[in-house]
Amino acid sequence: MKQSKIINNFIYFILIIFIILTGCNKNNQPEKIEYQILFQGFAALNEFNQPSGATECLVFTSEEDWIDFCNKYFGSFPSVIMEVNNREIDFQSENLVFVYSLGPKHSYDSFINIKYLLKEDKGLTVEFDNKKETKDTIYVLNNEASKDSLTKHAVVFLLSVKFENVPEDSTNLYMKE
Repeated sequence: MKQSKIINNFIYFILIIFIILTGCNKNNQPEKIEYQILFQGFAALNEFNQPSGATECLVFTSEEDWIDFCNKYFGSFPSVIMEVNNREIDFQSENLVFVYSLGPKHSYDSFINIKYLLKEDKGLTVEFDNKKETKDTIYVLNNEASKDSLTKHAVVFLLSVKFENVPEDSTNLYMKE
């Protein structure tokens, strides 16, 4: 009888450990979050000052930070977004997520989409839907070797995301330099 009690206690102990571990594991899984696409297309970069990194996902929490970033890298992009989207970005109720990709050759089509915007431990990541086939593709060639070709074009997505969907200590937050 003592052995069966020990075995039962051992089984309960293993079950508790299993429940704790699976519960902790779920907390570490990326969470899909809702977003609204405000802009999707190409944007010309500043000829003399271009962001580092081939792909980036940045979160803007204020209009001042957004304008600072655009003035450095994307010229008159903030006003164009408002014209294209027919609405201003309300930084009192939403964050702005800027996703860009820059390389020597980019393709863009009207059917490519963001599959998921994921909230992870300390930031946001984007997963693209790469499985769609389309015939309507526009290519932009960014000549990396030519000194005469300073202007580059990045593929850009601009998303609206609710405050609660961005971790406060997110590694994606834009910080003025």
